[in-house]
Amino acid sequence: MKKIIFVVLISFINVFAFGYDIKITQGQLQENLEKRFPFTKEKFLTTTTLLNPKIELKEGSEKIFINSEVEFKAPQNITFNAYVGLSGEIYYENEKKEFYIKDLKVEELITDKIPSKFENNIKATIDTILPVIFNNYPVYKLKPSDFLVIAFLKDIKVKDNQLIITLGQ
Repeated sequence: MKKIIFVVLISFINVFAFGYDIKITQGQLQENLEKRFPFTKEKFLTTTTLLNPKIELKEGSEKIFINSEVEFKAPQNITFNAYVGLSGEIYYENEKKEFYIKDLKVEELITDKIPSKFENNIKATIDTILPVIFNNYPVYKLKPSDFLVIAFLKDIKVKDNQLIITLGQ
């Protein structure tokens, strides 16, 4: 029993003194993201669906990027398809022990057969959907066994195509 306590104590000292990184891969984030898609929102007479999201952690960027297909349906069976590229920042909600994406912005919008005069309306529609999806659903949730992360979270950043969680004092 004394050996176990000693090992745990040494682990805590190492975390405080030197820090420790936990790496969450792009694949792990992708798996969690896919759980809530496709996402459909009805507004007025139109239905907007985001589907097939792909998360991307780019080298040299602190942001998280998400690419998604978008389908717009209007009355009289009018359907338009688009591709949207989003970027945002990761943040940790301490009370819930969950990671979210905040400050999402539409970086790219590629439309198919949609008149350019409607692009601002499409962006506005997407902007109203983003908070519903990403403010209410975490992109990653810590397990109770991740007690060190919960107790000693120091920094979160995107590096080397991974989400790096630094523990320390």
